[in-house]
Amino acid sequence: MGKLVAKKEFNNDYCHFTICYSSICIKLINIMILKLKKKAKGGMTTVYDIHCNTCNERLFVYQKDGKGNILRCYLDRILYPEDLAKLSEKQFKKVNDVPNLHCPSCETLIATPRKRNNGRIAYRMIPGYFHKTFTTMKVK
Repeated sequence: MGKLVAKKEFNNDYCHFTICYSSICIKLINIMILKLKKKAKGGMTTVYDIHCNTCNERLFVYQKDGKGNILRCYLDRILYPEDLAKLSEKQFKKVNDVPNLHCPSCETLIATPRKRNNGRIAYRMIPGYFHKTFTTMKVK
């Protein structure tokens, strides 16, 4: 029987997580987590899968900082899928230019975009239409 080993490697620009089982390595998270831009509030960060409550479809992977419930999801903290993660790189002139967040399977409205007082754009999550789980994301 193989031995399960989890390791976390740091580089200047990103954090790379891998889990090795025997000689097979499965990359769980291989994404950019910029240290300055994505500094943890209160020194605590957790990565969650956000799912639709209606059909249980995984919507995105989110880096939550601090304690408490998910009330809003900042665009720059969405890690996966790529189309949502790249929304933070676009320069939106108005918050109305940001699309509403719908479930791709059942078309349920999950969140609406809002501009915070600090100028950051976030999705205001609608309570009861989503749930979170600890991430089990596999990236090839």
